[in-house]
Amino acid sequence: SYSAWSVQTLHDLNIPIICTIMDSGGWEDNKFLYKENIHYRFSSKYIYDLVFKDADTNPHINNIKKQSCWFITGASDEEYDFEENKSDYILWTAGLNWGPTAKGLDIFIKLARLRTDRSFVAYGSGNLEIENRLKELNCELNNFYYGGPLPRGFIHKNAFSKAKMFAFLTQIPEAFGRTGLEAITKGTPVLGSTKGAVPELYGPAGRCTDSLEEMSKIIDMTFDTKEVFDYAQKFHIKNEVQFLIDKSVEII
Repeated sequence: SYSAWSVQTLHDLNIPIICTIMDSGGWEDNKFLYKENIHYRFSSKYIYDLVFKDADTNPHINNIKKQSCWFITGASDEEYDFEENKSDYILWTAGLNWGPTAKGLDIFIKLARLRTDRSFVAYGSGNLEIENRLKELNCELNNFYYGGPLPRGFIHKNAFSKAKMFAFLTQIPEAFGRTGLEAITKGTPVLGSTKGAVPELYGPAGRCTDSLEEMSKIIDMTFDTKEVFDYAQKFHIKNEVQFLIDKSVEII
């Protein structure tokens, strides 16, 4: 199961369940349901450690920890598309329904204003007010381009594969952050924040910082895109499937 809420129903089947937790954030009362047959699998070590930080003093959380583990989620074959010849732009994309700060859009714009010698490309939808403001920036900033929504398919893959770097500037405690995976599976390095699991998962494929000054330096760096792509192989879905098989055998 790929959701925590589904356990409320599935546990009545009275069979072992491996429930993947993709949510960010720590322990909340009743967030997880402890039953003998439920085994929680967290999508990063960061979120696993965060949830169980009080396990030694909370018997309920400690019981859940005993039946829990962590393992990264995977990307399928079609997600992998190495592109060696990059264009000279920094990419940002996220749902605009998150607002201007949660996914670091405000920081991305500040970086674009600071580095007028670099090109910055943003995609996203879900908030009409922010969309209109980004359209205004297309005219206001010569080095900034807002392209609207980024639907799955050729445009999506091309945007990630051609980018010089992907700006994953989230300001929330990401449990995994799939857009980082969409970047490295194209050989595109990540300029990440230090929030949540970003450094753990994507730091080896780029650089992580919360300093605007450091970001400005990082976007001038040259990364080995083949090494980034090779690193992304650890996220291949075949590894996730094998983990789930091994875990299932262990449980039953």
